[in-house]
Amino acid sequence: MNKYNFYESKFRTLESFYMWIEQGSTYDVAASQCMYYDQPQNELDEIVMSITIATRFARCGKLLGDDFKQVLKKKIESFNMLDLSKYNLNEDELKALKEEISEVSGYISN
Repeated sequence: MNKYNFYESKFRTLESFYMWIEQGSTYDVAASQCMYYDQPQNELDEIVMSITIATRFARCGKLLGDDFKQVLKKKIESFNMLDLSKYNLNEDELKALKEEISEVSGYISN
C-alpha cells in the first residue's frame, strides 16, 4: 500500500469543513456535509476525517451532539483494531494521530 498522508487528509477535511462554514452552514451541518461529500480513501482516512472535525468542534467551543459522539466512539473502536503498519505513517504522524484520538476520547466521555 502507498504511504498514507495524515496531514494531507487533515488539510482536505478542514478545507471542506470550512468551505461549508463560509457558505453559512452551522458546525453540525458543515460536519455532516463534509463527511457525506468527501470520499475517504480508506478506513484510516474515514477515522481521521471524523477525529479532525471533532477536534475542531471542541477547540472552537462547540458541543458535540450525541449522534456524533456515537459515531466517534465507533471510529475510535475501529482505530484501536487497525493494523497501522500498513499505512506507513511516520513517527510524527503516528504521535499526532494518537494524541488526537486521546483528545477526542476525552471529549466524548464528558
